[in-house]
Amino acid sequence: MMTSSTKSWAYLAHLRDEAGVTQSEIAQKVGWSPAVLSRVESGERPLTTEERDAILEAIGTSEALQFRDTADRVWKHLPKPSLGHPDEAILWEAERVICRIKNHSDSLDEDDVIAKWLKEFLSGINSAAELVSKTEHNIAFVGKIGVGKTTVLCRMAGLEVLKGDRLEPVLAVGSGRTTVCEVRLQQGSGYGLHVEPMDADAFHREVLEFANVLTNHPEEENPEQEDGGQDAQGTSVEIVRVIRNMSGLTRDVRRSPDGNRELVDQAKKLAEKYTDPNTLAGEILDRIQPQRRTGRQLWYPEISGQEPLIWLKETFEQLNNGRHPEFTLPKRIDIVVPQTILGGGPLSICLVDTKGIEATTERADLGAYFNEPGTLMVLCTSFNDTPSTEVQELLSRAKDAGFSDLDNKAIILSLPRPDEALATTDAQGIPAESASEGYELKGDQAEFHLQSRKLPYAGITFFNVREDNPQDLIDFLMNQVERIRKGQRTRLKEVISGAIQLMENADGAKVQEAAHRMMVWLDNNRDVGVLSTRLESSLIAAINRAYASSVRASVRRQGAWYNLNYSYQMGYGARVMVARSVTIKLENFKAITENLLQDDELEPAFGLIRQARRILEGSVETLLLRSELLGKRIYIQHLEPDSAFWWRCDGEWGQGYGYRDRVAQHHRDWFSDSERDFQRMVQELVEREWQQILDRLSAILDPDATEVIAA
Repeated sequence: MMTSSTKSWAYLAHLRDEAGVTQSEIAQKVGWSPAVLSRVESGERPLTTEERDAILEAIGTSEALQFRDTADRVWKHLPKPSLGHPDEAILWEAERVICRIKNHSDSLDEDDVIAKWLKEFLSGINSAAELVSKTEHNIAFVGKIGVGKTTVLCRMAGLEVLKGDRLEPVLAVGSGRTTVCEVRLQQGSGYGLHVEPMDADAFHREVLEFANVLTNHPEEENPEQEDGGQDAQGTSVEIVRVIRNMSGLTRDVRRSPDGNRELVDQAKKLAEKYTDPNTLAGEILDRIQPQRRTGRQLWYPEISGQEPLIWLKETFEQLNNGRHPEFTLPKRIDIVVPQTILGGGPLSICLVDTKGIEATTERADLGAYFNEPGTLMVLCTSFNDTPSTEVQELLSRAKDAGFSDLDNKAIILSLPRPDEALATTDAQGIPAESASEGYELKGDQAEFHLQSRKLPYAGITFFNVREDNPQDLIDFLMNQVERIRKGQRTRLKEVISGAIQLMENADGAKVQEAAHRMMVWLDNNRDVGVLSTRLESSLIAAINRAYASSVRASVRRQGAWYNLNYSYQMGYGARVMVARSVTIKLENFKAITENLLQDDELEPAFGLIRQARRILEGSVETLLLRSELLGKRIYIQHLEPDSAFWWRCDGEWGQGYGYRDRVAQHHRDWFSDSERDFQRMVQELVEREWQQILDRLSAILDPDATEVIAA
């Protein structure tokens, strides 16, 4: 019989390599020539199940023997796990329990209370198994510009090249403001880069903003430019650098006839000729010719003879600085390397170098990572500032928005420079005697500060890029990823256990008692009350905190500026409104169920109690996501298309001090318009969804229905 897996041959080679044995050694044990085994491992020779098992026994490792025993399993309900999946055992248990549930349900009436519960357990197993089956995990590094996150990422991943007597990171680093977009590092078949380009309309807007800066006259500038922010020109320094390089409109240093050095700005010279910003933007685009910049990926040419990492460094610098003639402004750059990232083994790890934080942490790209179940957030901070203001703001916003599992998925990485740890003092003012003691003191201080603010996090670790062993940091991060996976496994095991307990339970009276006590809570918590905050509160607060230049940049883009993104702010505002109403109720219900789980007499109902809690937790997460989507939809359908509103806001620029206040007032007026009762839309959403959630629970907890179990 031929083996059922077309990838078995490749996995056999992997298992043999992991065991540290040669083809000749295995071939001798199975009575083959090394050439035959080589053909098998390359996929050239078909392999029978018997031959495969003989090779696995010859390899002899626990992984090989486990594969021999599990390779021919037939998966009817769950997707078959990838070869070598670390959690195949629990997934197979879930597969078998699903079969049991379906067989058991076939013998029941669909209105039977047990059938209703089994349906919930079936849904719970499928959703929990989906998370466990995924072996892809992002580790996202987030931090202030110049904090050093890119250097750390490259050190851990081995992306460094020797320059002189020191190692340099492959990714462009410096004092910050060097990376133009988010960068992702992942394993692939070779060395390469894939570029996701910025949308054409968005790119044209960036060019127009640059043209507006070049054609601005001093008397037209807003006198409220007290911020001096790097984005004061309406587009970021990094993007301007790329536009200048792509168009050839660079700043050049030349020698004047008298021998003095002078700076010649080619872009300003062009602006002297074309004083209208739209015309100037057209001239710049004509020089860039974006329609010809259709490149999307580049792969290392082995015939070049150049070292792969040197090629990668030089190519990345070209793309990141707009110096490659085939590529336009990137929105994201994916870097691919053949080696396993962080030694992830069966896990696929992707390292994400997020765009550095400058003016604000309130960015859509950063907020999105809190929504990803398998993502580990690495919040980077300088040592002396640990935990930095940016880190605290990110954790506080995530907590207010009701994101789950923050205690597992967000860690703080403090990055000391040489001798900073030794300057740390204890409560008596005594300095640390070693770097490790300095880390411990700083960690205690940071933990006390975070706990006093009741901010969630998974832990604090330290890494001095010049002195500390990167393997220690790698081990810490991989342990945190495993902690996330452990939580996912625990949830799946609990759902499986609850389903089995329900199918085998003989004490319906205890189930009825537990159901009655939970129903009392449901009946007493139907009213969600009036939402205490307003939809626009987050947006207006962000306007008041932002630089005036950031507000103007966003207004000119109809709310689509990355440092002040209206879609994100309105989605976040709606989510916070609902979170403040329902997460308190969720915590109260969890407390009720925890008390029930402390009652040993209710042990036959423990599975149902936990499942009821999981149903409410999952339903609240869905409600929060829907409220976020509602806020974004209100922006897209109502605010973004209102050209008169944007015209009024844009007209406030250059009118003297108080620009932000005037713009904020336009926003208050717009949202308070009686014809736009968006507050009521969010209120109706939470009331409707909350009632549906409780109705769903009530339908399976109803005491009269649970009498069927005891019959």
